[in-house]
Amino acid sequence: MKKSARWARSCVLPLPTTRWAGPSVLPLAVSLCLTILLFAIGSAGATELRVGEGTISVAEDEVISDDLLAFANRVVIDGVVEGDLITAASKVTVDGEVKGSVLALGQSVTLAGKVGSSARLAGEDVTIMGEVGRNLAAAGSEVYLDKTASVGNDAHLAGAILEVDGQIDRNADVASNKLTILGSVAGRVKAEATKLSLGPDADIGGNLTYRSPEEITVPEGARVGGKIKHLLPREKAEPEPKSPFGFWWALFRGLAVFVTGVVLLALFRGHMINAVNAVSQPAWKSLLFGFLILVVTPVATIILCITLIGIPLGILLCLGYVAALLLSGIPVSISIGRWLLRSLQRGRSVSPYLALFIGVIILGLLMHIPYAGWIVRFVVVLFGLGALSRAAKGMLMGRASA
Repeated sequence: MKKSARWARSCVLPLPTTRWAGPSVLPLAVSLCLTILLFAIGSAGATELRVGEGTISVAEDEVISDDLLAFANRVVIDGVVEGDLITAASKVTVDGEVKGSVLALGQSVTLAGKVGSSARLAGEDVTIMGEVGRNLAAAGSEVYLDKTASVGNDAHLAGAILEVDGQIDRNADVASNKLTILGSVAGRVKAEATKLSLGPDADIGGNLTYRSPEEITVPEGARVGGKIKHLLPREKAEPEPKSPFGFWWALFRGLAVFVTGVVLLALFRGHMINAVNAVSQPAWKSLLFGFLILVVTPVATIILCITLIGIPLGILLCLGYVAALLLSGIPVSISIGRWLLRSLQRGRSVSPYLALFIGVIILGLLMHIPYAGWIVRFVVVLFGLGALSRAAKGMLMGRASA
């Protein structure tokens, strides 16, 4: 099963780049989400899980013989991981060797070691200085492929600022506001950038196809082995007139969330307040729990159903998962509303019902921001799932100790 799952993961990352609609990391984000699920399926066998609040590290002389899942404020890999590495942290540093694939999510992600298979990296700042045996996919605000870096197959890179100064042995698909190519690409390059420039040592073996407002000038010393094709940015389509039905649907959905929240507060006030407190105490824990539940629950449901005898439990787990997704916005709404009211009232007691009402309005507005609404929805789901799970865990532990 693990061999076939790794094959499936290797098929996920190549992204469609023949059609452009403006610099975007959305295809890469979708690909990363699919990769997360396939990683989880492939890692359902022998896996080592490490979770902590501070720093999780694999020492230089340490060897992990299985897949490693590491979640903490900081993750440092100096040793050897013989399987795959899945990690999420504020700061991720991989200086050692991962013989399988790497999936790393964090505010700062640095890959300076060696990856035997493919690497998928996402963060605010992403730096690659090491060796990737197969494909590389990276997305972030700033993405740097250092001159010491090498990619065995294809590279798929996206960032507001993107600098390619390493060696890519096949093709490169890149998107950025500010793109600089300084290194070598053995195959073709497809680029989409507001501003594109080539360095004097840039070496592209195949065609260079780029979409940009301005035509580039190939500097002396740089080489493009194939043809250079310049495409102008696509004209933005006229926005379609908004239907009033959308407004009424959004209003109905917000009202449904509010009414559901009121009922839950009335029936399970203590548990709901615990979930609200869990949203921000601490916030990273809720994000971590939410991420794990979002990824692991569908996999667990599939495994239970495959066993046949576990089908009833799998159905119950699936129903609970859907219910948690639908309810995830309630504790987040109350938390946001409570924070705002406490800020205005300087710490005085706040009605959870009023906090819910204000929070639903704020989230409703944020979720309808063009291009950013889906990010808000995703973050709310993570926080909500994490908060609900932590509250449920506290309730079960309280009953067990009673």
